[in-house]
Formats: sequence, C-alpha cells, structure tokens
Amino acid sequence: MRYLLFVLIFFSLEIQAFSATVTGIVRISDSSPLPMATVLVKNTTMGVATDSDGKYSIELEPGTYTLVFSYIGYENVEKTIQVYGNRTYKIDVTLLPKQTTLNEIEIVADRRERANRIMDDARAMRSEYLNNVKNYVADSYVKTTVNHKIRQKPDSTAHADSSKISLATQYETFELSEYIAETHFEAPNRFREIIEASDSYQKPHLPSGFSISVG
Repeated sequence: MRYLLFVLIFFSLEIQAFSATVTGIVRISDSSPLPMATVLVKNTTMGVATDSDGKYSIELEPGTYTLVFSYIGYENVEKTIQVYGNRTYKIDVTLLPKQTTLNEIEIVADRRERANRIMDDARAMRSEYLNNVKNYVADSYVKTTVNHKIRQKPDSTAHADSSKISLATQYETFELSEYIAETHFEAPNRFREIIEASDSYQKPHLPSGFSISVG
C-alpha cells in the first residue's frame, strides 16, 4: 500500500515537473484589461477565461499548441507556441473590435394597410400556391359580409336641369352568413365544402351536412 502511494505521488510530481505554464494578459485597443475573455487551446476542449484584470494561466504538456483568444464583438487572435516542460511562458495579446459592414438597403413607404398588404401578397402568389398543391382536406371557418347598395329614385318634382337632379345613394352593411365546413380541393380548380354548422342573419339557416361544390 505504501509502495503504491509512493508511486502515485512520484508520478504526479513527474507530470508537474514536465508541464509548462502559459500566462499573460488580454487587453483591448486602449490597453484596458479585458475580463472574461476566452483562451482556448485550438482543436481541444482545454481553455480558461481571463480574470477581472484580464489575466489568464493555463498548464500544458510539452508540445506545439495554438492558443485562440476571443471575446464577443472582437476579432479572434491566434498564437502558436512551442512549449517545453517545467517552464513558464508569457503571451500578452490585444483584441481589436470587429469591423462590420452593412449592406445598403432602400426603405420605401408602403401606404397600404398591413392587412391589405398581406392579402394582396397572398393573391399575387395564388397561382404558385395552387400549382404546388394537388389536393387537400381542411377544416374552415367562413364569415361573409355584404355591402348592399340601394339607389334612390330622383325626385320627380326636381327641375328639368339634370345637374340639379339628386341621385342619393345609401349603403347598408349586414352580415350574410358564417359557417364551419370541411373543405375539399382537387387540382386544378375543384372545390367542395361540407357545411357542418352555420348561422345566417338574413336568410334561413343552412342545414348541417349541406354540400357546396365548385368546379
């Protein structure tokens, strides 16, 4: 047991004796230290973060390594180093802000209301959408309104001059119907709706199971 403990202690001391230490400070362009910058050994999972003073320290076994220094909003810096056992190496780096170039954009005012714009865009793509869909079955809810225009007859007692004849126009808006249906579509233009429930404010209710076919 004592021999095993001695071997483990000796092996640990031997590893420490052959390892190297890399230290340094990470700064930004005005020489201020950069806390929480990442120092990563490239192509490995080994890495450390700088402390509040921008300092870091990492232990490496003898060999050649590439250290990657990074921080959000700054350009990465890579440093390659050859390390030998039981030595200390100092690498200080300065990170520079990333230069970002934005593409030129042109802003054009659209006077259309957002809802109308969405509907216009959907109508413009209608043919493409229909060509991509061969058939489908979907549940749908439809609510329709009608602008019913009523023209009044001109006053028979008005002056013969037509410019003085008043043709008054009135508009009456009312709900026509709303219903829930199962909609079937088959290309190119055949629609079939099976009404499951409906309500009509101006005409009798459509019965459930009523079928409407188009095409």
